[in-house]
Amino acid sequence: MATLAALALLLCISMTSMDGCAAAQYKVGGLDAWGVPPSSKPDVYVRWAKSVPVKLGDALFFLYPPSQDSAVQLTAKAFAACDVSDPLLKLEDGNSVFNLTKPGRAYFSSAASGRCRKGQKFKLR
Repeated sequence: MATLAALALLLCISMTSMDGCAAAQYKVGGLDAWGVPPSSKPDVYVRWAKSVPVKLGDALFFLYPPSQDSAVQLTAKAFAACDVSDPLLKLEDGNSVFNLTKPGRAYFSSAASGRCRKGQKFKLR
């Protein structure tokens, strides 16, 4: 009987803490759409990436006009050089969702010409 009571208690505890384990979806840039940062906020994506508590299983939502932009996942080396020519993944439908399925750092940029160098990029730790 004690085992049954302990099992019931464990079940109750695990059910109440499930909300803390649920995956979240974060809109990249917060209130701003995915695009070249304005001169008033050149580091908008760097600040955003530092402010969101992303974890494995969460998702990133990129919102942009598909005829004008895209989002790519890059290697660390490509990110540092703003080389978007051979991305790990390219998202280009305008309502792109990237699921964080691997632990470690992740690097993202726009694939549109020159936008990475204008600050339209970020990395997650």
